[in-house]
Amino acid sequence: MAGKLVSSLSEDFDPAKLKDEYRATVLEFIERKAAGKKPKAPKEKPAEETPDLMAALEASLAGSK
Repeated sequence: MAGKLVSSLSEDFDPAKLKDEYRATVLEFIERKAAGKKPKAPKEKPAEETPDLMAALEASLAGSK
């Protein structure tokens, strides 16, 4: 049964589907610098809300009673 599950979820590896975003960003930086332009500022990710682990633990313990 486990073998069927693994085989149903697996697929052939196609490296063309992958994109190296880090390399592309570095090359863009180098090209802009070589052309005498200022490099673009890096995109900032929005701050993620950190879960309150203590509250989650307390809720879990309260639910088990």
